Amino acid sequence: FPAQQITPLTDAQATTFQIKSALNRISRLARPDDIVFVFFSSHGTARDMDHRQANYIVTHDTDLSSPDSLFGSALPMVEVSEIIRTRCAAQRTVILLDTCHSGGALQLAGRPVPPCVVSAREVDRFREGSGRFVLTASQADERSYERAGHGYFTRAFLEVLTESQGCTPLTRLFARVQNEVRECVARDLGKKQTPALGQSDQAVDIQLGAPACQAG
Repeated sequence: FPAQQITPLTDAQATTFQIKSALNRISRLARPDDIVFVFFSSHGTARDMDHRQANYIVTHDTDLSSPDSLFGSALPMVEVSEIIRTRCAAQRTVILLDTCHSGGALQLAGRPVPPCVVSAREVDRFREGSGRFVLTASQADERSYERAGHGYFTRAFLEVLTESQGCTPLTRLFARVQNEVRECVARDLGKKQTPALGQSDQAVDIQLGAPACQAG
């Protein structure tokens, strides 16, 4: 991906407003034959924190002091799925979700964020449409863990992607990541974590480094 087409948002930049603005910009500029890759590495809220059982991505300015402030400041996962599904013209979309972390809870705004996972409903909404893939860090009944500044899932994905220069089809790449995460978490922590893959019915496998592969 050319540098001018990459929009990184980290730390103080990763507010709910900035993330939504960036997603809308990508949706406006993406053409039907483009590939759009969206990556979230953050904390997410458990469903019991919302009276409608909604999951939220915790952004830099999320206020967890009450259910009302959570609703007003966090980024609903279902809203992200709606932006990608209804506003983005790109027929090939990959969403990577490493939204849960290991061990204790993160202290933010005086209240801990419990570890959680993305529900099946959110995954189904993400993958609606043609050529859409969603990769999540864990199964619905599992936590996601981290090591040395990365989630195990993110680290494995980066390592496999770099090793193959993006030239491995996404489903095969995911299979290697899944095995790596499962083995490393079991070995290091004695825990169970199994990444999950969902895709739309019409999805054709994607090589994220396809131009480089063709050039080589």
